[in-house]
Amino acid sequence: MQTSEVFNQRAWPGAGDVDDCWVLSAIQCVNVVAPWLALPTVPAFRKAAGDPDDGKNDGGNLAEISLGIRTTWPVLAGRLQAQRGVAWATLAGLLLEHRPASIAVVSSKLPPRLRYGFQGLHQVTLAVSGQQPLLANPLAPPHSRWDRVTLAELQPAILAYGQAKAGKPGAWAVAFPTDAEAIALHPLVAPEHAASRREGYSAALEAAAAAIAALSPRA
Repeated sequence: MQTSEVFNQRAWPGAGDVDDCWVLSAIQCVNVVAPWLALPTVPAFRKAAGDPDDGKNDGGNLAEISLGIRTTWPVLAGRLQAQRGVAWATLAGLLLEHRPASIAVVSSKLPPRLRYGFQGLHQVTLAVSGQQPLLANPLAPPHSRWDRVTLAELQPAILAYGQAKAGKPGAWAVAFPTDAEAIALHPLVAPEHAASRREGYSAALEAAAAAIAALSPRA
């Protein structure tokens, strides 16, 4: 998992306003599981998600997050799991399988140290690295470290979003592939590139043998 820094929703190229949290959370999640993929600007991702920053429902939703990811990174199509109003145990199970997730929260229900001055509906990124849950809040300072958290302290904010949106507690999130699933999509690992890898290895082996032969003492 790539969890070295937080992507900030105000500093990211093309960022507009506080409604860009869902965009940065999606981009952050992709970077966690597939750091070799190029990252878009905010307007480019919004366009891919079908939700330009035009003042009309700019806050995004799970469908738009999923569409933006599939459009921007087709290699991830079919690898996402949208969770709409699911029980806490379902979301926790996905996280403990080491599936990073873009998760909707009510920021005022987060512990004060994790709110970064915002109280409303918000989108954050959560991943469990080893045994340690880590939170990337796109309102945290640019390039800062992820916050070390516990799942228990985040549970009220996550379930409160379900209450606000659907009238009952529940988790709303998009879960991503595990490291093992994601690395299988890497262009140097994916099965369709196996032949070229074999050819490259054979060529390198022949070149090495020729170099060694050239260095051998002559009779």
